[in-house]
Amino acid sequence: MFSEGNVSSYEALTDEELLSASIAHPKAFEIIVRRYQAAFLRKAQAILHDGRDAQDVVADTFVKIYYNASKFTPQPGAQFSSWAYRILTNSALSRYRARSSRERVELPLDPVLADEYAEVDLMSERQSLTESVRATLARLPDHFSRILTYFYLEGRPQREIARLEGLSLAAVKTRIHRAKREFRKVAVYEFPLLTS
Repeated sequence: MFSEGNVSSYEALTDEELLSASIAHPKAFEIIVRRYQAAFLRKAQAILHDGRDAQDVVADTFVKIYYNASKFTPQPGAQFSSWAYRILTNSALSRYRARSSRERVELPLDPVLADEYAEVDLMSERQSLTESVRATLARLPDHFSRILTYFYLEGRPQREIARLEGLSLAAVKTRIHRAKREFRKVAVYEFPLLTS
C-alpha cells in the first residue's frame, strides 16, 4: 500500500494513520512534521520567548513522537494532536525550568501557561511519589504489597479484597494495618519523604 519513496501517497491519511505507518515507513513521518512544525514552533515560542530554544524543543518533540509512535494508542476524545501537544508542552516547560534555574532569574511566562507549568510540576511530583511508593511496595512481602496495592493504589473496597484474597473482612483490616506498619518501616529508610 505504501511506497517508501512516494511521500504524496501518505497525504490523505489521518495523523493517527501516519504515525502508525511511520513505524514501518519513516517517510510517512515527514507529513506529520509538515502538518505540525509551524504550530509547534508558535506554541514553543509562546512558552520560551526564545527562537533558538523553541526550535530545539520542536526538534526534540518530533524525535520523542517518532520514537514513541508504537506507544500511542488512540483514546475516545483524545486524538494524536492532544498527545503530540502534551509532549511539546512538557518539553518546552522542562526547557523553561532548566533555563530559569541556570540563569537564576524568573523568566516571563504567559499566565495561561503558568497554570500548565504548575500542573506539569504537580504531575512530575506525583509520578515521582508513585514510583517511590511502588519501589517500597516491591520490598514488602507479597501479601502486604498486594493488600496495600488493592486498597490504596486500586481503591478497592475491603469486602472485595476479602473476596479476592479468600479472607474474612476482619483479617483484611488486620492485614492492611500490619502492612501499613511494615510499609512505614521500609519507607523511612529508603524514602524519608514518604513518611514525613
